[in-house]
Amino acid sequence: MKNIRPELKSIVKRQEARLREKNTDPSKADDAWKDMPIINLVSRLRHQAQQLHNAVRSQDRELVMKKAADVANYCMMVHDNAKNDRSFI
Repeated sequence: MKNIRPELKSIVKRQEARLREKNTDPSKADDAWKDMPIINLVSRLRHQAQQLHNAVRSQDRELVMKKAADVANYCMMVHDNAKNDRSFI
């Protein structure tokens, strides 16, 4: 995968940084999403999308990038659970 677009490399780095930040909170640590039904992840994704919307309205670029990475991470979690045949509900 050496031909990855620079835009993807940029957000993936930020996604990993956000996941590492969240690991300091025991309720969000490691791979807790793997035990979560997909519907719960989608609910959290919607919450993160609302936070992203609020960040855009505040015109805070750093916060927008942070929240965009959070949204992308929840999309990754949904994808991972769907790929691995985890529970929908």
